[in-house]
Amino acid sequence: MDNKSKLFAFIPGESLLCKLDRIKDAIGLSLSEIARKAMGRGVEKMLGNPNLLPDATELEQLQCNERGSMLTLLRKNQDGTNLTRAEWSYLARVCNRTYDSLYHHIEVIDRELISDNLRAFSGVLTLRDVETGTRAHSDDHYYFGNMGFSWVDRKATKGRLQEHVEASVAGLPQQPFIGVGSFSSRNLDVALRDESILDINNLNFVLRPYLHSLLLVALRGYWEENKAPIITSADKSDGWPKNEEELLMPTHVELKRCANTHFAIEPVADETTIGVAVEAKHHPFIFALNNYVELMDFNAMLNRVNSANKNASMPGFEIHLMDFTKGKEHRFMLATGRWRHFFSLDEFEALKSVLSIFSDTPEAKAHLKKLESIYGRI
Repeated sequence: MDNKSKLFAFIPGESLLCKLDRIKDAIGLSLSEIARKAMGRGVEKMLGNPNLLPDATELEQLQCNERGSMLTLLRKNQDGTNLTRAEWSYLARVCNRTYDSLYHHIEVIDRELISDNLRAFSGVLTLRDVETGTRAHSDDHYYFGNMGFSWVDRKATKGRLQEHVEASVAGLPQQPFIGVGSFSSRNLDVALRDESILDINNLNFVLRPYLHSLLLVALRGYWEENKAPIITSADKSDGWPKNEEELLMPTHVELKRCANTHFAIEPVADETTIGVAVEAKHHPFIFALNNYVELMDFNAMLNRVNSANKNASMPGFEIHLMDFTKGKEHRFMLATGRWRHFFSLDEFEALKSVLSIFSDTPEAKAHLKKLESIYGRI
């Protein structure tokens, strides 16, 4: 038998190359040494658990067609069909990628969605413990590291991951920072990639309650990467393309104009989009919120500003509570691009109110709910 080493070429993708380049200086190894060690560890994991090999192949196929894969998951969610392990792994990976990609672009995330991600991870670990017959695993320190929240005492949870997850969820603030999602969502991704779980029915049983929440985050990630919704006006509601006759049918959605003393909202919408023009009645400016994501993020941004939190931002907009000298009326500044608009407390409250009234009208509320299932939420 020939024991000589054999050489082969490996060309890392751009994403992997960037990650390798970021860590090479920190650990003092060359790129080739880091890649060799990482590849060796990955191969050993697969050889130690041959059941992961076909999952890895399917996962690669899912990643090659992001839109097709996401539409398949949406249909399976709709009809109650079980997901494969590779599909669960793909979904967890997209969720983590979404939180990571928005790390420097948004400030806070949805508490319910990241709680469901953490509880899904806890379910996977519970299933692992049942199947392996033990609760202590050498690699669990990695999971604890991604949940190093200040409000959780690891000693109090006695090193038990499931208890640690519940304590983490219980202590989450109402508006967790994006970093919470970026770090803690890694656990579900890694657990589904590495843990030896053989029974796919059990896996679907523990993860199914969290599928909708995971899909919402993944859909938001799809929007962020493509700047287009997963389903457009050229598609049917299930994502399949419309035929010629269906394409000729009107797609306009009628939504009512809303106004109060200080602001007016003029909406424009079709089956898969929405945009609004916001007009200030006593100031010479009009600004637009061009899609569902901008509208929802803008509304959330306004509601984060108060005396304790004087600044909030989102891509394209900033809002600041200004500390002017006594007697100044215009205390709020809305910044968009190079423009700055100043208005009073009454006007600020009126802006929040008119957006809330518009969103709560029956027609708009129903349409926004439909758009959430297309654009997602984070």
